[in-house]
Amino acid sequence: YDGYYGRGAHGRAYLWDANHDEPIQTYAHDDYVHGAALVRDDKFVLTYSRDGSVRLWDMERKQAPKILRHRHAVEHAILAPDGAALLAWTRDGAARLWGLADKPADKPLRVFEHDGHPLSAKLSPDGSRVLAYSTYGDTIRLWGVERQKPLRTFRLPVDVDGAALSPNAQRLFAFADDYGAWFWDVDRPEPLLTIEQKKWFSHPLFNADGTRLFVWTSEQAWLLDVERGRVLETFDQKHRAQQAVFVGDSIRVLSWHNFDNVVQLWDPRRERPLRTLRLKRDVKGALMNFDATRVLTWT
Repeated sequence: YDGYYGRGAHGRAYLWDANHDEPIQTYAHDDYVHGAALVRDDKFVLTYSRDGSVRLWDMERKQAPKILRHRHAVEHAILAPDGAALLAWTRDGAARLWGLADKPADKPLRVFEHDGHPLSAKLSPDGSRVLAYSTYGDTIRLWGVERQKPLRTFRLPVDVDGAALSPNAQRLFAFADDYGAWFWDVDRPEPLLTIEQKKWFSHPLFNADGTRLFVWTSEQAWLLDVERGRVLETFDQKHRAQQAVFVGDSIRVLSWHNFDNVVQLWDPRRERPLRTLRLKRDVKGALMNFDATRVLTWT
């Protein structure tokens, strides 16, 4: 990017040009800004706040933003893949789907009620389904965006720590740290696969066509056949994976530790790292791009 955003605890989000010392645009809320994102090919800025609003700002026209108002603080908001709708969830335990037509939006298209707080929600890649769960509850609900009642309710034996849908919204992977993970066909009552693992899971990664799933903990990693719901390969973790991407049929894993100055790029099928990057100071974070050709680090 040529620009990036900052978010503030005093009700402001800032857009910066990487070549200048001052922000090029300021986006105001009436309370703490909980998050912001560049959307629609980086032509719009999406912000959401404790003031109960989601705001969509046109960076080029610099006109008044489209405002979607809620009665409670907005925890998070995401844009649908086609950019025509927006999903926001709030502290009252509900997710709301809003249309983004030219006219002002007075009320959401759908409200997806869920018990528990804080809520986490996700849109399927095709925008047809909403996945909702609470990290203080054992229930996951799958909704169709055109229906008022959930299509399916999944219950874990313990509280949910994370969940993800496959690109075609037909497979669900859910996990509970220090307990295990479950992989479902959403049309079947019982899981296709259960992984017993007393470690913390990282977020699951589907490949582009949704045929493979890569999941990992601090000690092991698994490559799954999504259609059949079975393990294709198991890897022993010789490093602490922080991020993974699919590059064709291969997998690339980025690892780093706090209080260390080393970042490593791995192919989990190989014994040695592909690249070792040594920084002058302890690593605070690292991120690779979609094809693992660039790595960004910060200290």
